[in-house]
Amino acid sequence: MKVKQNKMIRQYSFLLTVCSVILVSCFKDKGNYDVVLPVEPVISNLDTVYTAYVGDSLIIEPG
Repeated sequence: MKVKQNKMIRQYSFLLTVCSVILVSCFKDKGNYDVVLPVEPVISNLDTVYTAYVGDSLIIEPG
């Protein structure tokens, strides 16, 4: 009788844990996601064409 009771307690505990996880995951995210992107830089008056790839550093010094 005690083994059956322990098994039922484990099943109810598991069910309660699963329901708690499901309920917590349904709460609305209240994070601040108002992202303001920086202004795109403008480069002018260059005499040479430079090639740069994503992830590369492009360093141009005024001359």
